[in-house]
Amino acid sequence: VFHEKPDYFVLAWDAPHKTIRHEQFAEYKGQRPELPDDFKHQIRMTKHIIDELGINYQEIPGYEADDIIATVAKRGAQEGHHVEIMTSDKDMKALICDSI
Repeated sequence: VFHEKPDYFVLAWDAPHKTIRHEQFAEYKGQRPELPDDFKHQIRMTKHIIDELGINYQEIPGYEADDIIATVAKRGAQEGHHVEIMTSDKDMKALICDSI
């Protein structure tokens, strides 16, 4: 990321709360197993390190990280920025266009 020297950088996390999708569809992600405790600990530690490094991240109750990424990417593209998304989430391919 920092080799590219971006003008803006956004890091997004899923909020630990239920999302608006859970309200619309009770079974949303119902088949997924709960995260293991050691992975939850790794997430907390990673967030702590990111805070200590002074890196801002977005975590919005009711929304998933991909919602945040999609919103920021679309707004950035509309404002004339070239947007790059780094994620393992295959759903983000739906955002690909000339400026994203």
